[in-house]
Amino acid sequence: ATPSGQDARVATGSLEIPAARIARFLAVLPATLLLLHLLAVASMFGDWQVGSRTSQKLYLDAENNLPTAISAGLLLMASLLLAGVARIERHGGGAFRRHWLILSLVFLGLMLDEVASLHELFSDRLRDALGLGGWLFFSWVLVGGAFVLVFGLSYLRFLAHLPASTRGRFLLAGALFVSGALLIEMLGARAFVAGGDQAASYVAIATLEEMLEISGVCVFIVALLRHLAAMGGGLRLDFK
Repeated sequence: ATPSGQDARVATGSLEIPAARIARFLAVLPATLLLLHLLAVASMFGDWQVGSRTSQKLYLDAENNLPTAISAGLLLMASLLLAGVARIERHGGGAFRRHWLILSLVFLGLMLDEVASLHELFSDRLRDALGLGGWLFFSWVLVGGAFVLVFGLSYLRFLAHLPASTRGRFLLAGALFVSGALLIEMLGARAFVAGGDQAASYVAIATLEEMLEISGVCVFIVALLRHLAAMGGGLRLDFK
């Protein structure tokens, strides 16, 4: 394991990266994305123009752009770290190694959804089938909410066994992500129905939603890095 206070160093065929540097990067990443997003908003709705294509590449609520790529990368990083914990738990005979592995697969699924917007494929059909609107115009939140409820209840024992510091960070990360992905998404649905995606109210709500999601994943990654450090797992990128 690499102590968090040491510099990264090149060893035989590998590069060890201290978790503290990654944590500092993740601390400023959401603010950086927010700044770029606000520049895009200023370009789209104000007098200062940088070009519509450039704006869309920075706009948090758009698809297939820089924020999407970064969000997908963060989710993939979380999935890989969870897989690393699962491997350590398996070798150590941990009772919850499958829980870690399932979490890794969940985050892998979230990454694929971020890239391909899979949840939107069934949202329209579900809305039309149930006659939904208003708060539930983005009807996929029903499926997402049910999943969070069932998954959360099934992981209560897993959370209870974690160290208090790790459990607290996990709960904070989950609260940030879920509140953005589900609760604020419902507010955004109502604003979208009322004024469309160009309405100032919708843009503000969508901004809050995306920032909560990104911040939640960043907090979760930092929690995983700290947990790995406590386990003696560390972080190593092999170039063999």
